Amino acid sequence: MTNAQLLQKLWLHSREEDSGDSIIYRPESYKFPPARGREGMEFLAGGVYSEISPGPADRRARRPGTWTLTGDSILTIRVDGAADVIYQLVEVSGERLVLRRG
Repeated sequence: MTNAQLLQKLWLHSREEDSGDSIIYRPESYKFPPARGREGMEFLAGGVYSEISPGPADRRARRPGTWTLTGDSILTIRVDGAADVIYQLVEVSGERLVLRRG
């Protein structure tokens, strides 16, 4: 399976695991410690993207955008009204996504 295929799911920020310049995400099904909302990213086929943030009444808010993966490791995210964000894809598996701002 390619990195692009492995990315295609909803990932939530596991900030407890961040270290140095590595940003860690886990699938929505992961057993996270209690937290008041988590930010996340959802990658769908065809470059469809949603930025996830805590919203009112503990519901998730979504901002639509697009994503592209250049080679196997440069991830570019575009959300309307915001500057592009570029990450280095350090690791992606079924259980863990590790990014580094690029």
